[in-house]
Amino acid sequence: MMGKDCNLPKPSTQFRVDHVPGRGFFVLDPGGEKCAGPFKDENKALMSRDAKQAAADAKAKRGPRACMACGHSFPSEGIHNRLCNDCKYRGSAPDPLHPSTRQRRAA
Repeated sequence: MMGKDCNLPKPSTQFRVDHVPGRGFFVLDPGGEKCAGPFKDENKALMSRDAKQAAADAKAKRGPRACMACGHSFPSEGIHNRLCNDCKYRGSAPDPLHPSTRQRRAA
């Protein structure tokens, strides 16, 4: 068997806030490790989490992206993700019996 198991779920890419009674709020990285805190105020922990997530998303170039095939905007998982799900699963060659209902956007 080669490398990764394709059926395993993707690891979380989300930072989260955890409360430890008597200690405060901590920001946990996607691997579950503490990366900020303790915070007495949950709102400050949430702001820290949001800033860390935004920085990670920007570094990974996650966010809205135009599909290279049809031009429609879709939520990209990163620089490697250049096709929307419709185009990705449609196949490499157009099906003459079932043409796409989506039109290329005007340049």
